[in-house]
Amino acid sequence: MANAPRIRLACGDDTEALRALYRAAVLTTAAPFYTAAQIAAWAGFADDAAAFTAWIEAASTWVAADAAHDIVGFTGLASDTPPGHGHLTALYVAPSAMRRGLGTRLLDVVIDAAAANGRSVLTTHASAVSRPLFERAGFRLVEVQRSPHGGVEFVRWWMRREG
Repeated sequence: MANAPRIRLACGDDTEALRALYRAAVLTTAAPFYTAAQIAAWAGFADDAAAFTAWIEAASTWVAADAAHDIVGFTGLASDTPPGHGHLTALYVAPSAMRRGLGTRLLDVVIDAAAANGRSVLTTHASAVSRPLFERAGFRLVEVQRSPHGGVEFVRWWMRREG
């Protein structure tokens, strides 16, 4: 991939860019799959700076930065999982960088990091948007869940990958 974004660990200075990317990704990708109320609730999480920052900091978070050093994607691996297990907390790509393999690259970084730390079982709560990407990476459906978020109900796919 020519001029492929560089992937690095996030730092505190990245939080505002991550909030903007998160909001833009949700608003752009969710429309075919979710209602306007669901999209507003999902994207609205970025408005709570303290909660969003805590979510990012509760995980090992990697960002993808382009040649101009703009963040174009991020992913997270929870820090508080049982031995041998890992939980992917996030996988978002900027609308300008979608459909170029960046989501797969970010997912590979998390899978490799988990393996390097002895975490052979990975789980995630996939959205309708991300579920196909996780399936291509070997994640399998464990359970379809319904959960409230921001006053509306969401369907999400609890997925697991071993190995």
